[in-house]
Amino acid sequence: SDQEVGRSHGHQRAVLLAVSGQFHGRLWAACHGRRQLKKPGQIELYVSALSDAGRLGIHVPQADERLHRQRALKARREGLVPEDMQITFRRRRAGDKDELWTTLGKLPAWQVEVSKPVRGHSLAPEQSDVVRALSESSTFQVTGEPRDRALRLLEALVTGAREDGMTVTAATARVVRGTSTASSPLRDELVFAGEAGEVRLWMTQALLRIPHEPTERELNRARQGYLFPDHDDVRDKFLGIALDGPGVFWGKEWSESDAHRLEEDLGQVLEEIRFRHGAQVVSRDAELRRSEANQRRREEAQREWDIARDRAIIRFKEQRVIDEMLAQARQWNQISELRRYAEAIRSWASPLDQERRTRALAWAGQIENQADAMDPLHKSAAPPPLIPEPSHTDLKPYMGSRGLFRP
Repeated sequence: SDQEVGRSHGHQRAVLLAVSGQFHGRLWAACHGRRQLKKPGQIELYVSALSDAGRLGIHVPQADERLHRQRALKARREGLVPEDMQITFRRRRAGDKDELWTTLGKLPAWQVEVSKPVRGHSLAPEQSDVVRALSESSTFQVTGEPRDRALRLLEALVTGAREDGMTVTAATARVVRGTSTASSPLRDELVFAGEAGEVRLWMTQALLRIPHEPTERELNRARQGYLFPDHDDVRDKFLGIALDGPGVFWGKEWSESDAHRLEEDLGQVLEEIRFRHGAQVVSRDAELRRSEANQRRREEAQREWDIARDRAIIRFKEQRVIDEMLAQARQWNQISELRRYAEAIRSWASPLDQERRTRALAWAGQIENQADAMDPLHKSAAPPPLIPEPSHTDLKPYMGSRGLFRP
């Protein structure tokens, strides 16, 4: 409603004032008479503004995206976000642009459920077809005691992604990227498909190198010259999540420690997948626009080339007519010269004796006969009957910079 939009803009202004340090907040409060409470900090004001903004959230200008991410992380780290809530970021379409908005809202049920402690090992009946495929796979990369918990985390992500409209499938025994030998390591992945592409996710479990504790047998064998390893490789109890796909908003990997568990990161992981899908849509649309622009340029170049070729054909044919004219004129000039020469011979031969005059006049007659046979006015004084279609080579002098071949 208009009231909600107005209220949202008011909260946005409040947040901007808080960023610049000009937001007063709660200035004073009494405690034990005249004692004053500490002013709320910027992060507290940020969370308060998000809470007041409700479902509308706060618009994040592009220049402030990093600042808002830092504040959201700090609010979560400092425990300023209620346990049953989370700060989320989403892009919304506004005309021909995507705008970033941030909200403070309730945790979804799947995220609340995965954070509950697990009693027993009754995970199997709740597994989706996707997670069941990983559970039954021999190449699932998490082993030992953390395996069931890893599958439970993946189940939560599958549930959340499907509620968000994504298609999730399992890809087992995938060759680890960057390796291509017969002994390449394999891993299982989840594939989150969106409108314009996919994002791949897999669990990680580090190998720890711990000092080897030799057994009595190993010590006895060592006295005989046998060696035992200095270290043992042991699977870590802490898990990690990694993503592969274009466009990074939060990061590529999440890990845990004694003070932090992956359950707290699942909302952010799913948010990262959404952002990467959005980046793929933007990339696809940009590529489509580039392709359409290239197609328009190609069609324009083809149209201009076709026009240039049509003109070149006209000029070629016109030049063939001109060449024919010049050829006939040259031939006519040659004929005229032959006839003048024959007339000159006759004049020259008139005072000669009979024998020489007869020979000269015969030669003059032969020249005149040849002139008559070659005279274009008798046979070829006409435009050429048919001009053949020109070849690429014929058109080369008339195409200019267009080239001989169509773009």
